[in-house]
Amino acid sequence: MKINEKYLNYMDKVSARQRCTLRDAQTSLFIQAGEDEIWKVRVDGGIIQKTGEKDRKCDFLIYSERKKQTHLIELKGAAIRAAFEQVERTVLTLDKDEDLFFLVQKQKKTDAYLVSPGRQEVPKNINSQKRRLGAMLARYSSEKVEDVMELVHRVRVVSKSNMRQDNSGVILNSNDQPIIF
Repeated sequence: MKINEKYLNYMDKVSARQRCTLRDAQTSLFIQAGEDEIWKVRVDGGIIQKTGEKDRKCDFLIYSERKKQTHLIELKGAAIRAAFEQVERTVLTLDKDEDLFFLVQKQKKTDAYLVSPGRQEVPKNINSQKRRLGAMLARYSSEKVEDVMELVHRVRVVSKSNMRQDNSGVILNSNDQPIIF
């Protein structure tokens, strides 16, 4: 990966099978690298500098150079409504940046994880928002998906769980059940 030196302070390599936690003021996400190393990248206020409250980007992305995958991650409190727009703005900003476009262009898979702790406040029009974001992400993914909705994952962080998903398809995440990339 060829990356401009000015971004290196916002990127950490996570070795194969190593675990780490992504955090903001309200939420933590437990992740683990799979068989390959991944890059944990701070996006909002990191590789993309903040330009104002109305132009916020997603919090992190996980990049797998070997698998050619980018996973955009937005950590929220209970309300996830703004997360869809933040991920969209992130993709468009990365796509236009000559130093960072490789993070979204020509990837086999580009998807999004909208993360909140405990109970999620689900917007009334979530399916249309999810479909719109999924269609956008599908345009950046070279692997075809049957349903664009599969590219947008809702994650609920819980204290303990022995299940990977609840009955509505929301991914359950805990220290015991990290998301493996």
